[in-house]
Amino acid sequence: MRMVSIVPFSIDPPQTGGQRTVWGACAHYARQLDDFACLAVTTLRSPRARGTVPFRYREFRLWSSLLIASEYLRLFPKIPYLWAMRFAAPRLAKEALACSPDVIEVYLPWLMAIRHHIPTHIPVVLATQNVESEWYRPYIERGLFPNVFSRWMRAMESEGLKLADHIVCLTQQDQDVFHKQYAIPRKRMTTIPIGYEPTPASPRVTREMRSRKKVLFVGSCTPSNIDAALQLVRHIAPSCEAFADFVVAGRVGKALRAEKTGPNVEITGFVSNLEALYETVDLFLNPINMELISNGKVIEALGMGIRTIVTPGGARGFEELMDGPLLVGSLAEIPGLIKQAQPLSIEDRRRISMFRWESIAKRRIHLYQSVAAQHAGAGAG
Repeated sequence: MRMVSIVPFSIDPPQTGGQRTVWGACAHYARQLDDFACLAVTTLRSPRARGTVPFRYREFRLWSSLLIASEYLRLFPKIPYLWAMRFAAPRLAKEALACSPDVIEVYLPWLMAIRHHIPTHIPVVLATQNVESEWYRPYIERGLFPNVFSRWMRAMESEGLKLADHIVCLTQQDQDVFHKQYAIPRKRMTTIPIGYEPTPASPRVTREMRSRKKVLFVGSCTPSNIDAALQLVRHIAPSCEAFADFVVAGRVGKALRAEKTGPNVEITGFVSNLEALYETVDLFLNPINMELISNGKVIEALGMGIRTIVTPGGARGFEELMDGPLLVGSLAEIPGLIKQAQPLSIEDRRRISMFRWESIAKRRIHLYQSVAAQHAGAGAG
């Protein structure tokens, strides 16, 4: 099968959770498919691709990304730009069709206008990362005209979902919301979670945890991560001063500058080599409160061989790992879970291995082959 993925950001080098998620899938598409290409739609300020990309990869820089400047006027950052992406659809369609694809995969709904420019016999599949109207809502509510931008976001999401020939959701909860809120038939949706890429250091050799445990939280500066970090420094860390130290890594640290933190909290800021940091900790923590957010950091930490503790929202998409690799509890229960946590068992690591990108990509490819065969059959009929 020949396939093209179209993504709304540069994925080389992959720096954020979303970029790493797309990179992991694309790398394995290239290994498992007859032919694969990735077209990335980037902003003018995005760094150009560096290093060697292990698949055909081309970036398209959009002048419309200048609209992101609306962020400084307290107009919601990016929404005008996301809407303007539709004007790139003819060019993207031409580039995609030059690859003679059997199926086109599009990440996120604002690029789905390409469906208008693709022959009907070629299926276009939408891969979602979250319920985007919910993910963006906290940003929108902090700016001007929140009702206007909320309606705009819902309209873009609704249009993208309805244009897609099939939809890949990361979690069952996403699928439920799409069905209820946008009346998308369930037969047009499939839930396939995100994965992780093993490294030479993962899963690490099981070792005894230190009596005073070192606990890691990693996040970018998004509302959900800011809330989680505040819960950690204000409530969880003070309750664990006798037996645990905490490291808060990532750009989320900027939001904690005004916070008074205890002696058992270290704020590192952005860390380029997370793998090295993972090797220094006993536990990973994700005390997230937002329910409609995917949690790639959770499976990445588990893939590194680290016992992970989450709130119910943090387990979203990985429910089958609960009561095993994932320890789940309320904010009030987390200190007790930290104190009692033990290293991952051999059985835990076996269950985690089912989420390797190699396996997840195979599941997506099998689905896309089925969708392409259905379209070919419908065209013949």
